[in-house]
Amino acid sequence: KKEVRGKGLSRKMLDFVIEAARKEGLPSIRLNVNKNNSAVKAYQKLGFKKIGERKKDIGKGFYMDDFVFEYRIDYS
Repeated sequence: KKEVRGKGLSRKMLDFVIEAARKEGLPSIRLNVNKNNSAVKAYQKLGFKKIGERKKDIGKGFYMDDFVFEYRIDYS
């Protein structure tokens, strides 16, 4: 929702997920985002890098047309 944008909630959520990934020893976090989703810019701002694209038939004439993003976990 527009009224909660810009309050740092995305950063807090990502920090929570990063910490969980670190505890599991994972090298990265990956996600698929629809190419038309306005959140694409937010993920990039948070440090996600586009590593590919994916199209998937999900049935009944519908397709997912996504960017694949990755956030590398820093262990230094």
